[in-house]
Amino acid sequence: MLAHVEKQSFNTVFVNILTANQDMSLAAYLPPAVRRIGIVHNITPGTYSAAKALRPYLHAAVGVSPRIEEDLVAKCGFSAESTTTIPNAIDLVPYAQIVPKKYSSPLRLLSLGRIIDIDKGVFWLPEILNQLFDLPLHLTIAGEGADLPELKNRCASLAGRVTFLGRVAPEAVPELIAAHDMLLMPSRFEGFGFTLIEAMAGRCVPIASRIRGVTDFVVQQERTGLLFPIGDTRAAAAAIRKLTVQRSLLTAYADAGCADVHARFSTDQMAKSYLDVMHKTLASTKEVAPPPNKAGFEVLPIGGGWRKFIPNSLKNSLRTWMYRR
Repeated sequence: MLAHVEKQSFNTVFVNILTANQDMSLAAYLPPAVRRIGIVHNITPGTYSAAKALRPYLHAAVGVSPRIEEDLVAKCGFSAESTTTIPNAIDLVPYAQIVPKKYSSPLRLLSLGRIIDIDKGVFWLPEILNQLFDLPLHLTIAGEGADLPELKNRCASLAGRVTFLGRVAPEAVPELIAAHDMLLMPSRFEGFGFTLIEAMAGRCVPIASRIRGVTDFVVQQERTGLLFPIGDTRAAAAAIRKLTVQRSLLTAYADAGCADVHARFSTDQMAKSYLDVMHKTLASTKEVAPPPNKAGFEVLPIGGGWRKFIPNSLKNSLRTWMYRR
């Protein structure tokens, strides 16, 4: 890879954090003239640990949400001048034919994404739905992951009100979203919440955990969707109940969300922002540290540490507390 970068005369390389340590370590060994821009996708301690390790070898850093930009400067030692926010985006063309919904009964809830409780909070889904037995609702759970069997067990008492789809191909996502009225996302942590903008583009109103500088950046409370405190299943159920009873709000939030995605989260806007960062970085005189091993490539000591020994149950409690702040 290093030889390929040099042969092709690339002047800029983007380094995604957190990927495999070997891949990230390439940043330290790129030719001196190559500009290196790190992209940080999540707010976890492990991700920030990797960002810190790579900071000496990066000319600039991008966070996909304002919380990440803030943390990179305040917690990871990046300079404010070389750090910025560029939100994720989607191709809006597949959503262009989705028209305003005609709401029927039951209203259709959707959970879309990896089925892993430690970050996505999927075990809260049946707890939320159990508080809404008096309402005509149906929940579709789309995705796969290690916690799928246990989630099915926990949803056993909800037979007839929950459908599991398994993995959904990316090209089928717009149609799936168009067939649902509300997106339910009870995550413990996110770096951005890509599914939120997919939902809003498809006029599916998001109901999501409030994660400061992340989901409250994407979803405008009581305008494009509703947010609830992480792990607060009562508040999540109340939000669903509110939109089920007040159908006019569903229409208003769906219209506003669709307009907001076009205004803030298009791929054209994202591309322009990255181009601006590239031009700024190429014009900068900032120097990065030399390779740590002059004798040849060596994987940097990135990530790992004591966190891997903490039980998941304790991690879940700590994350719920930490990311509510």
